[in-house]
Amino acid sequence: MHMFEPFGLERFFARHEFSARYLLCTSDCESMSIDELLALTGQSSEALDALQRTWLGYTESKGSPLLREKIARFYRGLDPDSILVHSGAEEAILNLYLATVRPGDTVIVNWPCYQSLIEIPKGLGAETLKWKVREHEGRWFFDPDELEQLICGAESSSGRQKVKMLVLNMPHNPTGALMTPGEFNRVVDICRAREILLLVDEVYRMLELGATQRLPAVCEIYENAISLSVLSKAWGLAGLRIGWLATRRKDILDKVAAVKDYNSICASAPSETLACIALDHSDKILARNKAICEANVVHFKHFFERHRELFTWIPARAGSVAFPALLSAGHQHWHDAASLADQLLQETGALILPGALYGQEFGLHFRIGLGRRAVPEGLSVFSRWLEARGEN
Repeated sequence: MHMFEPFGLERFFARHEFSARYLLCTSDCESMSIDELLALTGQSSEALDALQRTWLGYTESKGSPLLREKIARFYRGLDPDSILVHSGAEEAILNLYLATVRPGDTVIVNWPCYQSLIEIPKGLGAETLKWKVREHEGRWFFDPDELEQLICGAESSSGRQKVKMLVLNMPHNPTGALMTPGEFNRVVDICRAREILLLVDEVYRMLELGATQRLPAVCEIYENAISLSVLSKAWGLAGLRIGWLATRRKDILDKVAAVKDYNSICASAPSETLACIALDHSDKILARNKAICEANVVHFKHFFERHRELFTWIPARAGSVAFPALLSAGHQHWHDAASLADQLLQETGALILPGALYGQEFGLHFRIGLGRRAVPEGLSVFSRWLEARGEN
């Protein structure tokens, strides 16, 4: 085992997220105050009473029974004992890997990805293989045939064990890709045939845009699958730090719970109370945030049409991010998206995320965020800045 590499994306946000004036690249949706959350209940005094009565001692390590019951309602056929609450999704990722991955295991991870999904198993001594996204017929595409070839290649290598785990983020960060139901079922079938553990990072699920069809949670359709979710993205409640794992493999949850004893132990009691309130009013929260994302897709569409000589993009099908890129014309003015992002930030205070933070091969790409109400203002600043420079 070796030390993890620095987390480039999180270090980037640590430097800029709370100082940049216009955030055009965040992956979480618009948040709200406690007052706004309580007001959703229509009986805010009762909700406030519940919060004020919250006992500030330790909570149950698995998560409160009430919270796990409310989370389980989002998964067909699962009960509260199939849920393990964590302090955000990041802790859940770490604990799951610590509980399941050993040196010499083979883990396949979709690429590009949130860095911890590939860096943690690598740091634990696993062999990590990249299942790469590509552009295909006007959309971002993860090819199940390529996955099967990757698995067969790994298993036929001399001295290699069978693949231990496949890790898929769907809907996908940073591209906004979403598989078709047929593609997704094919991935499940590939894993089932080999009894491969399948972790699906579903933190952007519930943000399917337009008429896009929602995929099932993977834990509903495959007995060796684990769904990861969190209140930070689709719900926009990142400050609560409430995430969870959902799976039929209760033996795995037991192992993860034993690891959790060595870090957070349990979640914050006020956060669990507020999370229960939020989950009870998910329809309102998710509808609000989906509407913000869909409106911002239109704003970005107009922006990229206006500056089509500089940029290209594939609109997100689901989630709150997308992954446009500089065209060749842009190369004449900026070496890569990082140089564009740096100059834009310094001169306007607008923040975009350089694609190289996901891997050097994405140097011309940059991530945009769809989930914040202030996006139109920031985009207007970005557009005027380009026009002032003579860029069309």
